[in-house]
Amino acid sequence: RKGVVVVDIDLSIANAIIKETTIFRTGFLRLVSPKGIVIAHRDESRIGKVAPEWASAETASIAEKMAKGEVVTGVYWSESEKAFTSKSFVPVFIGNHPSPFVVGTVVPLAETMDEAYGLLRVVAIVLSLGAVFLVLVIAATGRAIARPIVRTQKALAEIAEGHGNL
Repeated sequence: RKGVVVVDIDLSIANAIIKETTIFRTGFLRLVSPKGIVIAHRDESRIGKVAPEWASAETASIAEKMAKGEVVTGVYWSESEKAFTSKSFVPVFIGNHPSPFVVGTVVPLAETMDEAYGLLRVVAIVLSLGAVFLVLVIAATGRAIARPIVRTQKALAEIAEGHGNL
């Protein structure tokens, strides 16, 4: 006998979680089927459409790696954000299905770099203040060393001229 078994999975819970999850300030999650169809996304107009990573020849290697169950992370163009973003794709095997579903994250690149840029600014300020402090220390040390030498030179000059007080 041959037959068909249909399993109806309620994705409303997954969709609610994905829709409500925010990564950094504006980043988001999405769930993609093994065939590249967007199952859950914060932008409901994207649901049911082929994810760009499966549709583009430029990003075909991403879909190939995900089909093998590999995690992929990198900087890629986002159609929904219209900007370069930091994306991660994590394969998720459900039941005995041989191909993974994919949970993807999309975060604007600027948001992922904000902390690094902030730290870079702090380091630049500390280095600048350190350089100013170092110049002041060197100047003060130079003056402290030079004053007695100048006084000694003047005293020796006065002695040589016969005006010195011995």
